[in-house]
Amino acid sequence: MELIAVMMIVLMSLLFIKVFVHIGVFVVTLPFKILMLFISTLLVLFILIPLGVIAGLTAVLVAPFALMIPLLPLVLIIIGIVLLLKD
Repeated sequence: MELIAVMMIVLMSLLFIKVFVHIGVFVVTLPFKILMLFISTLLVLFILIPLGVIAGLTAVLVAPFALMIPLLPLVLIIIGIVLLLKD
């Protein structure tokens, strides 16, 4: 009977230590989690969003040239003919 009581006391104390150590680790790391949230928010606001806007504007400006790529051989042939006839 005493063995079961001792085992229960050991089990409860281990459970108690596990819970409070976990809570303690969480409390210690909480400021770092808040700091990383703040840093990642700044990163997104001041770096990633402007880069996305620049990439979008660049895509809008380059899109007409990308649509003319299939016509490139024809344009080069015409330029070659014009240069030959120029002389």
